[in-house]
Amino acid sequence: MTAQLQPAPELPMVREQYVAMVGREDPRRTGHVSLTTAPLEAVFVGTHELDDPGHARPVLGPALEVAAQKAKQRLAVHRGDSPRGRPPAHRPWPTASLLRMEYRAVLFDLGGVVLGSPLHAIAGYERERGIPAGFVNRVVLSSGSSGAWSRLERGELSLQEFHTAFDAECAAAGQAIDARTLMEKVQMASEPRPLMLEAIRRIRAQGLSTGAITNNWVSDGEGTHELRPNFDAFVESCVTGVRKPDPRIYRIACEGLGIDPGQAVFLDDIGANLKPARALGMTTIKVDDPVVALRELGSVLELELLA
Repeated sequence: MTAQLQPAPELPMVREQYVAMVGREDPRRTGHVSLTTAPLEAVFVGTHELDDPGHARPVLGPALEVAAQKAKQRLAVHRGDSPRGRPPAHRPWPTASLLRMEYRAVLFDLGGVVLGSPLHAIAGYERERGIPAGFVNRVVLSSGSSGAWSRLERGELSLQEFHTAFDAECAAAGQAIDARTLMEKVQMASEPRPLMLEAIRRIRAQGLSTGAITNNWVSDGEGTHELRPNFDAFVESCVTGVRKPDPRIYRIACEGLGIDPGQAVFLDDIGANLKPARALGMTTIKVDDPVVALRELGSVLELELLA
């Protein structure tokens, strides 16, 4: 007797959801269906073909179509010349692992990831001047999109104009700073990290694209020319007029590479910049320690990125 699909007791609507998604029950399957497996059942059904991955898109996200096409190619190999709907006896049924994401690009923040951290430079400046730790960051956040820092990174202020405006914002917040000296320290900290450059080289050698998404300012951009050959897309906030964490800057990078967000991994040292990328479908990695981050990236891509 062929078992019928039964809803898991704690999820009584799963069976109805599954049937609605695939248009019919699959008599091959036994046991319970969960909210996790239901969308996969909507892909691997009946004839063992990908009937309509669009029905599962709301659950699995925009990356499904890409992975589904790859899975369909693999399924063609699994089916071989055996009767329709039945795989060759010497091959196992394909599983959900066939839908593992196929990445096409890795996107990098610059400062704090590919380059030394501006956050460390700012913290050092605060220590030297006896300024409370985190003061500069609090001023940047409290002033929001209309503040001097945000306007600088959108290309709306020259560096000289920023110095005057940011000095005034910090004074209004209770501390006197010298924005010119602060930004010089940030610039001096922006040295390339050899480990990251080598990882980028290895990634590109495997046929993957690389991109940079950086919040910077006009004169700062002049110092990035030597980095540009390492990237297939180089997206600067001061050029686009859009800065992280605005979702538009991530879309600009993906469009420049001709990929969907779900086909990319994105690395940044600021959690707030990772959230919108993740919401768009990207796999994200927070960079606190470059070595740890590269190990994680290597695991995601199944590549050896460290010498």
